[in-house]
Amino acid sequence: GERALQIQERCESEAGKATTFASFYVFLFHHMKPLQSLSKLFLEGYQSGMRTGDKSMSMWCLLWNVVLLYRTGKPLKLIVEQCQASITQMDELKQKERALCLRIMLKLYLDLMGSSNNTVELSGKAVDEEEVNLSSNPLRVTSIACKTILSSFFGRYELGAHLVL
Repeated sequence: GERALQIQERCESEAGKATTFASFYVFLFHHMKPLQSLSKLFLEGYQSGMRTGDKSMSMWCLLWNVVLLYRTGKPLKLIVEQCQASITQMDELKQKERALCLRIMLKLYLDLMGSSNNTVELSGKAVDEEEVNLSSNPLRVTSIACKTILSSFFGRYELGAHLVL
């Protein structure tokens, strides 16, 4: 992983930088580095992707930066604001799958803030699973992960266990 980043840094081109950053920081470095150190790197990947026209990977970096806010214990209000701003940008750039992933996460954050009576299903202002297709792998995994967190948090342990089996 470190060698790939060194090669990427030696290249004068920014092409592929967002992909490299997203891949290594999401799948590898969160096991090796403090989570707090990754935010700057996700934002760098986001900016690089936007500069080079790699909107897809840029939006993945933006999405993972929002996830990182949650995983590092930032206030839910801040996370919701960042999530909503990121969804708006994703919608403008027609990155529907990333925006839908964040809408699912937004439902999680709003439920954790106590803004819903329907706390273990993806329905409400942010997203309604009855109206969207969750068959793609990122959407399916995101929905299962969020519903599992909510099931555990709100004491619906059997439902949470059923989701992951």
